[in-house]
Amino acid sequence: MHSLKRQYHPLARYNAAEIVYSRPQDEIPWYRLADIKARVDRWERPIALVNGGFDLLHAGHMRLIFAAADHAKTVICALDSDAKIQRAKQRSPILPWHMRATALKFMPITGVIEIDTDGDFLSLVRALRPDLRVLSTEYSGRSSRVPKVPTIYVANRGPHTSDIIQRCQQLRPTESTEVVQCV
Repeated sequence: MHSLKRQYHPLARYNAAEIVYSRPQDEIPWYRLADIKARVDRWERPIALVNGGFDLLHAGHMRLIFAAADHAKTVICALDSDAKIQRAKQRSPILPWHMRATALKFMPITGVIEIDTDGDFLSLVRALRPDLRVLSTEYSGRSSRVPKVPTIYVANRGPHTSDIIQRCQQLRPTESTEVVQCV
């Protein structure tokens, strides 16, 4: 049996409400689609592209992003706009775009580009010329919008965002609905 010694932590004297965490780069690495052509030559290759809504960032999303980082020096995220998610899923995202982009800044991502339409995505691919696209295995049987870009598929062993929302609503339908609406 090991004895554990309590160690002094430098923040132990502070009340949790007094601790403020900040990073030197608190800005979201957000780029406009129009700026990609000018910036792409400054990014190291290989470049991996991930895309999606990334609503309620979860382990499956993180697995995908870290797999992209394992295979590339630059990881670009094509983050769906609120309107694109609304059109595709007939519901608003749980978190608005700026909050989803803020969560992604803690991932190994070089830049985030807002995507409002499939045309925006294809314009990004043409400008970026990614060396690799990283997708979840749920897309492996589907035809690709960009078949000329090599793709790797990452197994998502966890629940999807829609599963998480459904589970929250089943716990206590009235309270969880209020929580989801407040977020």
